[in-house]
Amino acid sequence: MSSEIPFTLVPTGPEPCLVTVYVKFLDQGGNQSIVYTASIILDQGGDFDGDGIINSIDPDDDDDGLKDSLEITIPGVFAFGYDPFNPDTDGDGIKDGDEDPDRDKLTNLYELKYGTDPAHNLADINNDNKFNAFDINYFRNYFMSHDSRADVNGDGKVDARDINAFRNAYMNELKYHNN
Repeated sequence: MSSEIPFTLVPTGPEPCLVTVYVKFLDQGGNQSIVYTASIILDQGGDFDGDGIINSIDPDDDDDGLKDSLEITIPGVFAFGYDPFNPDTDGDGIKDGDEDPDRDKLTNLYELKYGTDPAHNLADINNDNKFNAFDINYFRNYFMSHDSRADVNGDGKVDARDINAFRNAYMNELKYHNN
């Protein structure tokens, strides 16, 4: 389950300034389940990326193609913790949106657009971080039994499209390791 919590930051001093947001989530029993802290540069009139859209209304302050809300509000989705004010967080010369952390030849932008997980390679069916014949066997068994784990493309159905998605992901992985 996901939900949005609207809030307003009220600066207590001159801008730009660094603001720390602290959010504590409670489960239904009132027990603390998650604590999330983020430091945000508050500069509503600034234009960090120089695109002519001021920061307070710019959905992508560093112009890397990833919305700031994805870069700062979903801990764990992006294994490298992308910075919404740095278009190339890891400094490798590739914008964060064009990165491919799961090495499946699909960029973060592409995977987010089509609803796949940018941190998990579809070819690794058994989640052992290895791409080998075991994945083929697991996929075949899941597919034949209509197990939901064979729904590689994530459309809610186990069908021929999953075979194509798995084959393409697996072939891309083989090409990656052979080059």
